[in-house]
Amino acid sequence: MRTAQFKILILPLSERIYPMAKRLLNSDSEAEDAVQEIMLRLWNKRKELGKHNNPVGYALLTARNFCLDMLKKKKPELTIDKHQLQVANHRAVEGDYESREAVLIVQEILNTLPTQQKSVIQLRDFDGFEMEEIAVMLQIEVPHARVLLSRARKKVRQQMTKIYSYENQLSRAAE
Repeated sequence: MRTAQFKILILPLSERIYPMAKRLLNSDSEAEDAVQEIMLRLWNKRKELGKHNNPVGYALLTARNFCLDMLKKKKPELTIDKHQLQVANHRAVEGDYESREAVLIVQEILNTLPTQQKSVIQLRDFDGFEMEEIAVMLQIEVPHARVLLSRARKKVRQQMTKIYSYENQLSRAAE
C-alpha cells in the first residue's frame, strides 16, 4: 500500500477506532496512546496491508486485538460508563433521574450478557460499526454476528420489560 492510499483508507479510521479504544480501555489517555500505537503499527505494515482483501477490516481487527492485549496486561473489567450510554441512546438528559436510572439498569444488563453478545451490541449500538466490520473484528461470520446482536437486544429488552413491569406493579399497589 502506498503512502497516499494509506492516508486515504487507513488514517481516517483513527476517528472510528478511538471510541472503541476508549470504551474498551476506559481511559481517554490510554485510548489516545492506543490509537497512536495502532496507527504506527499499521504504517509499519503498510506494504503487507495492501495485499489483504479487506485492509479496513484488518486495521479494525488489529485495533481491537491491540486494545484487548492491553486489557489482558491490566485485567480490568470491560464496562460502559453512564456518559457513553447517554450519548448512544440520545435519550438520557442531564438532570433527568429516570433516564439516569435506565442507563444504570442497561449497564447492569449488558454486564450479564455473554462476552460475544456484549461485544457485538457495544460495537454496533455504541461504536457504530457495520455488521461486516464487527464480523471481521470478532472473527465470526456476518450472519452469526447478526444473531448475536439480535439475542443481545432481545435479552436487554426482556430484562428492561421485566424490571419496569415489576416497578409498575409496585407503584399501582402503593396507590
